[in-house]
Amino acid sequence: MILGRRGTGKTKLMEALAPLLAPREKLVIVSPIVTLKRRMPYLPWYEIHVSNKAYIEKLFRGWLNDGVQRFVLADEADELTAANAAGTAGGFVAQSVYDYINYGREQGLGIALSSRRPSNIAKDITSNANLVLVGPTVDPYALDYYSSWMQDPTDPDRDYRATCRLLKDHVFMVWSPIGNQKFLGYVTVDISTMELRECSEKEALGAERAGGARDTDPTTTTDTSGMAGPSKEGSSTGRGASSAGSSSPTGAGPPTANGT
Repeated sequence: MILGRRGTGKTKLMEALAPLLAPREKLVIVSPIVTLKRRMPYLPWYEIHVSNKAYIEKLFRGWLNDGVQRFVLADEADELTAANAAGTAGGFVAQSVYDYINYGREQGLGIALSSRRPSNIAKDITSNANLVLVGPTVDPYALDYYSSWMQDPTDPDRDYRATCRLLKDHVFMVWSPIGNQKFLGYVTVDISTMELRECSEKEALGAERAGGARDTDPTTTTDTSGMAGPSKEGSSTGRGASSAGSSSPTGAGPPTANGT
């Protein structure tokens, strides 16, 4: 999951992460806007809107049932998982989205979600994510949303929400809400190569902002292995334990992607 305000580099980060998540032929985009599709024109794009729940239900149910291993890049993911959506299963816009996220890993399915409105994301998503990459923000609603899981027992006195306010654009903190070590370090995207790389705390915050803060150990590698795709040991989004329903959706299969 990638969270951060507008203009902080979420789309570039998603583009850089994509090759680490799955082979190109397994990647698809779902989003209400065309931004990610413009950066990755070679991928199928399915335009989704929270107002069209029947379409979303059919799309994800088809993916659960067609036997094809697939990795979804979901931009503006609150269209799927808004906590205040009049959907099902605690805020998911459709039951099939809930099933895909919680049980899809058993079928080799994965999903990465990005949102600039983290406080709108159903908390069940974040609390079960392998990795959450958090960009800069001063939004009090976002910081309040982070407070329930942005705590690291190895450094219990540190206020990581304050770090969110100091991050440079295009720099993200890496968190593992379900891991023993919660805070894993900082990453950024090398714009010249569009590759993901780790960075120190001074680089992430700037020397003046970092001040007396503890530097990230330069010998420690930020572990992004959890983003490498779904497996029986864990998915990129949740900890499902069983397969989703087996009945086929109405019609011949998932709707056709835009731009393909």
